[in-house]
Amino acid sequence: MNLHDFIFLKGSFTVRRHISFWFIWLIFSATVQLTNIKPGQVIFGDLVFYQVLRSLTRMPSIIIFCYSTIYFFIPRFINTRKYFAFAVYYTSFLCVLYLFNYYVQSPMYGLPGTIVGNSFRNMQLTPFTRKFYSFYSNFNFTGAIPTCCMMMIIKYYKVWYENKIKNEMLNRENKQAELQLLKAQIHP
Repeated sequence: MNLHDFIFLKGSFTVRRHISFWFIWLIFSATVQLTNIKPGQVIFGDLVFYQVLRSLTRMPSIIIFCYSTIYFFIPRFINTRKYFAFAVYYTSFLCVLYLFNYYVQSPMYGLPGTIVGNSFRNMQLTPFTRKFYSFYSNFNFTGAIPTCCMMMIIKYYKVWYENKIKNEMLNRENKQAELQLLKAQIHP
C-alpha cells in the first residue's frame, strides 16, 4: 500500500487514516508544549508525562469540535447556504463546548500530585493574565481551530481530487463515444 491508497481508499482505511491523524496530533501537541518551560525548572520526564496527559485530556473536546464542524455543521448549514441557522446553532455549540471545557476539563490540566502539575499551579500570574490564559485555552481548546482547519484542508483536497478524477474519466468517455459515433458514420 502506498500513500495515495492510504489517503484516498475508503473502508477500513478511513478508520486507520483518522486514528493516524489523531495519533500524530497527540504527539505534536505534547511535544510543541515542551518549549514553554525553562530548563532546570522541572524534571524533564515529569514534563513529558504532564504534556502527554494534558494533550490527552484536551483531545475529546478537540475531536468533538472538529468532527461536529466538518461533518455536521458545514454540510448541513454552510453547504446548503443556511447562514443564519449556522450562526445560531454553531454559537450555541461553541458555548456548550466552552463551558464543558472550562468546568470539566480545565481542572484536569493542573494534574495535582506530579511535580510539574504542582509547579504549574503555583505559577504567579496576574488576575488579568490568568483570565486571559483561561479564556484563550478553553475557547481555543489549545489547538482545536488549527486542527479543524488542517482536517478541512485534507477533506476538501480529497473531494477536489476525486472530482477531478471523475471529470477526467467523463471527458475520456465522451471522447470515446464521439470517436465511436464518427466511426459508425464513416463505416455504416
